[in-house]
Amino acid sequence: MQHITTWPGQQQIKLPVPVKETLIKHLNEPFESEQQAIDFWQTTQTQLIILDKNESQNINKFLKQLDENQQQTLKQALVSVLDYPEYKEALIAGYTIQLAILSDAGEGVYCIMPVM
Repeated sequence: MQHITTWPGQQQIKLPVPVKETLIKHLNEPFESEQQAIDFWQTTQTQLIILDKNESQNINKFLKQLDENQQQTLKQALVSVLDYPEYKEALIAGYTIQLAILSDAGEGVYCIMPVM
């Protein structure tokens, strides 16, 4: 799992290059510029969670591990995006993206995972 809490630069994201490029493009869509997107991420607590195939397939086991490691805030964010997404759609062949909005200010959590 990758948990990113600042604007994700391509070097930060551990995904294949086409997936990274599509993800950055997707994250930029609501904004007029990448700088505006970066500014938004700096002023909110927006998060990006990237799950690998094993974590996605065994999500209950993964959530239990978060409990054991006392990562309650991360678990709450992940449960929100998995159970109550604003949307879930194909990002690029083999991957989905979903978003949960967590506050009136637009703070949210994105989750990227392989299609199972």
